Amino acid sequence: MRASRRIAVLITVLAATVAGGVVLAVNTLYANETSSLPRPDVEIVAGDGMPGREEVMALAAAYPRRIEEVEFRGGDWALRMGDTWYYWANGRLLPDELRDQAAEFV
Repeated sequence: MRASRRIAVLITVLAATVAGGVVLAVNTLYANETSSLPRPDVEIVAGDGMPGREEVMALAAAYPRRIEEVEFRGGDWALRMGDTWYYWANGRLLPDELRDQAAEFV
């Protein structure tokens, strides 16, 4: 009776180890696959935790060929498309010349 119980425990431990290895392998493959997706390189120096960070980063990840740069500048998170910087101004993405008028945009 004891030998069969030990074998059952050994099989259970072995199955759990194999299952854990499979999960680890899948997570590693997924991480490698997603890390190779094209996206802007962003070095966060300032602005971490400021409003607009998550939204701007999400846009940059969604449109990596269109959004060329993302950075915290002039007190707001901003993204660059072509020659124009768009700033997160109180929940609106506006070019620099319209940032002060953010309340006028619904």
